[in-house]
Amino acid sequence: MPGEFRYQTFEFKKLRPRSRERAEAGPSYNYPHLFFKIEPYTDKQGQKVPVLGTLENLYAWYPQLVQHIGNKPDIVSDKAKSLCEGLTKDEDRLRAVFYWIQDNIRYIAFEDGLAGFQPESCQMVLGNGFGDCKGMANLLVQMLKTQQIHADLCWLGTRHVAYYYSEPSLASDNHMIARVKLDGTYYFLDPTEDYIALGDYAHRIQGRPVMVENKESYVIDTIPDLSYERNLNETKLELEISGKSLTWTMSKTYRGESRTSLLRFMKFGSSARRQNALERILKADLPNSQLSNILLDTTLKRDLPIHLSAKIQMAHQIIPYDSGIFILLHTPEVKNIIPIKDDRNVGLNFSYKIFDKEEIRLRIPENYRIGGLPPSVSSSSNSFQYQVSYRVDGKYLIYQHELIVYTGDIPSDELDAWREMLRDSKSFNTCTISY
Repeated sequence: MPGEFRYQTFEFKKLRPRSRERAEAGPSYNYPHLFFKIEPYTDKQGQKVPVLGTLENLYAWYPQLVQHIGNKPDIVSDKAKSLCEGLTKDEDRLRAVFYWIQDNIRYIAFEDGLAGFQPESCQMVLGNGFGDCKGMANLLVQMLKTQQIHADLCWLGTRHVAYYYSEPSLASDNHMIARVKLDGTYYFLDPTEDYIALGDYAHRIQGRPVMVENKESYVIDTIPDLSYERNLNETKLELEISGKSLTWTMSKTYRGESRTSLLRFMKFGSSARRQNALERILKADLPNSQLSNILLDTTLKRDLPIHLSAKIQMAHQIIPYDSGIFILLHTPEVKNIIPIKDDRNVGLNFSYKIFDKEEIRLRIPENYRIGGLPPSVSSSSNSFQYQVSYRVDGKYLIYQHELIVYTGDIPSDELDAWREMLRDSKSFNTCTISY
């Protein structure tokens, strides 16, 4: 009956404590939980009141929250106008506003009551210099509209969320962005992803459905799911034997997600602190080493790869024996070959799709020949591919490895294949090469 309360008690038994694993998907993928779908209720007059049980009801609530925050576009229009001054193309003006918010409005995730779904006004976010995803998206939309670029708010659930709009619920969404259509092309704009280029998308929102505001109705769209090839990252090293040391000339190229991560890293701190941090990154892979000539591409543009180079001297890598030598070819650790426990039963969830390549070229000294090389290793499943090998090409010993995780995920039924790859990789990379 209307006005009555009913209480439902849930009791769980023999639930194991939650233990976080490295590279684990969001809790809704792997842990028992309750999912509440709020259906219409009957009021005191006996009338059914819609709540959130359908997409239509969900959309009716979302824009309503935005309508009552008191946006005052006139206050943000001067800043937008100054950013777009002299720019005649809509795409250039879109970039100017989008990139400025990335660079100058700090993302601070804060949820309290309706603030979990209701953004702050555009003038408040601009004045504060910070905001959460909702506030930043709202500011972006309002600034673009003052420049006659139509933009719409979008609600979505990132890859952290296991739910889609097949089950309309507040649990389906945890993020807000914007969408713009220019010359027949839709662009999804996430200003919380600083250093992301126009038309590029972070892995966490790729392939996800979005609810786009469309006046009295809504549109369900899907963010493009970009190929793993976007994230190709290459390391090339040239090695020379110098006494009992190895001299490395390293060149690294960062693309995709690792590029944006490095750009964010370079954003903060003094030049000296950034230089020290770069040295720690390089020396973490190569112990007993001395670094010099560290050069980082300083253009740091969103739509271009980043290049890092350095000279590295590693001592105690050459061991004489009889008439030959052993070389301890300490290959840099492959960061994305994540070790897992024997009892792990949840899949691996990487921060992005992996495509790593590395090549090391060691010049063979005159009058020396290779005594023996380990056999190549190749492992694959539906989700990943890994291969590593040595070969001799003229005067060079060449080491190569390649790791691809196609979708960024290794499901639980492929963990054994991953474990086998880990064993083979460890055995291969701890070998000693004789001359």
